[in-house]
Amino acid sequence: MGLLTREEEKQFLREREILTAESSEGTEDKNQPPSIPTHTTARGSVQVDMVQRRKKPERRLANKRKVVSDDEEELAHERREDSSTNCEHIRSRNERVDAARGDRRIFGGVNQSSSRHTGRTFEGETELISPISLSSELTRFARGEETPQLKMNEDVVRPEEEKKASGEDAKKVTVDLIARLEKSRKPYDEAVKRSERLIITVEKREKNYIKELAKLEARRAEEVRIAKELRGRIVEAKMAEEALCSKILEIEGKCHMEFRRAEELSAITGQLGKADMRSQESQRRMEKAEEAYRQLRDESTDELKLRLEKCLNGFAMWGLQSMKWLKLDLLERRLMSANTSGFAGHK
Repeated sequence: MGLLTREEEKQFLREREILTAESSEGTEDKNQPPSIPTHTTARGSVQVDMVQRRKKPERRLANKRKVVSDDEEELAHERREDSSTNCEHIRSRNERVDAARGDRRIFGGVNQSSSRHTGRTFEGETELISPISLSSELTRFARGEETPQLKMNEDVVRPEEEKKASGEDAKKVTVDLIARLEKSRKPYDEAVKRSERLIITVEKREKNYIKELAKLEARRAEEVRIAKELRGRIVEAKMAEEALCSKILEIEGKCHMEFRRAEELSAITGQLGKADMRSQESQRRMEKAEEAYRQLRDESTDELKLRLEKCLNGFAMWGLQSMKWLKLDLLERRLMSANTSGFAGHK
């Protein structure tokens, strides 16, 4: 979870760029002499150095955006450093603003009508000057540490009137700078408040982020511990699975053997069933044959009995007939003998 959204990050970067640009320009103004517009004196034209014109905020932002990277990792890394540096800048700016307010009290009575000399308006837009740079210029003018360096010939000696005129011009420039300071104070204060609010929100979100990060780290440690336990359990489960696979293979081998035996037994039972059917059929055939044999035996015995009776009857008849034939033969012989004896007697 990010600390800032994209829009808030862009706004925060924009405010930070403006503040850093103003602070850098304020430090540059300390090393530069205050500028006074060109004036014409009795001895001739005097060239006075002008204050460098500040760039417009849009141009400054365009130049700064070229440098700023959109990488979120760099922003997250620089966010902590920027928060501390922004706090220091805000404190230093507040001190300088307080000093500028004190300088304004000193030069409050000066006529402000001379702002036309140094009020710079370009293309209908008044430039916004940083209060830090203006306060630095005011302090330099109030303390008299720096005076405008007029570019004049070495042979000409400036009289007292020119000194007074340059002092009046310096006061006018100071008044103009004070007016511009008042104009730029409100947006500067608003920018400071916005930056403070952003810093507070960033700090709060950073604290929440740290808390959430600690929670996430604790969760991650717990998840790592759970993952280690799960890995150990997975290894044990794999070993148990391998043992079960080996047992399953053994059981499958035994099952195949049993299946083969069952198939053999089923084939044997089939063959036995066929043999039983054949034996039953042969038994039925044997019963039929026995019954036919009995019938044939009964029939043959009856027929044989009849034939035997017939044979016995025929034998009896033959015996009687043979007895008759013997008796007849005996009678014939007796008759023949009688006849022969009677024939012989007749002789």
